[in-house]
Amino acid sequence: NYQDRSLSADPRFFNERPNQLVAMLDALLADAKWGGAINSRKIGAIGHSIGGYTVAAMVGARPDVKGLYKHCATVKDDPSCAYKDPSIGVSSPAASSYALAKEVSVQIAPPDRRLRSVALLAPMGSVVVPNTMNDIKASVLMIGAQHDEVLPAKYHFDHLKSESPTIQTSIATAAGHYSFLAPINQSFKAQLG
Repeated sequence: NYQDRSLSADPRFFNERPNQLVAMLDALLADAKWGGAINSRKIGAIGHSIGGYTVAAMVGARPDVKGLYKHCATVKDDPSCAYKDPSIGVSSPAASSYALAKEVSVQIAPPDRRLRSVALLAPMGSVVVPNTMNDIKASVLMIGAQHDEVLPAKYHFDHLKSESPTIQTSIATAAGHYSFLAPINQSFKAQLG
């Protein structure tokens, strides 16, 4: 989250995020109070930006961290590649300097068939392994931002769109990356980045 970005430049980031959401869904469905209130046949998820990738990974997209590093080494116009650089201020909550961890193997959860439909809003797509979205069973709606200044469409939206002909897609005209969020209080903008 915005207070702890210590995993942002770590290869485990792309597995941990969907795994954590699967664990949260498991806990909610097993909870005495919430489990009975959730229709397990009508579960959906919406994700924005890296959350869009996270939701796609929950239904079957697989990450290729080495491919992402190769992408970032070969292109100069993808702002998302800056997040691999510890000098941008990625730090632990204790504000200690951040160093990339040695690669640690963290297995990603298998596709979660409980999710029947998902919406990906301006999703990160450059990290997705080609062809892993072909067998997704959930309904997928993906909406990109015409003027996405954080995740350029040619590397993210277009990559995901080309990966699966079954994804319903559209572009929000005149939208930027953050157009999908409620307006942010001006006093928080500097803190949130």
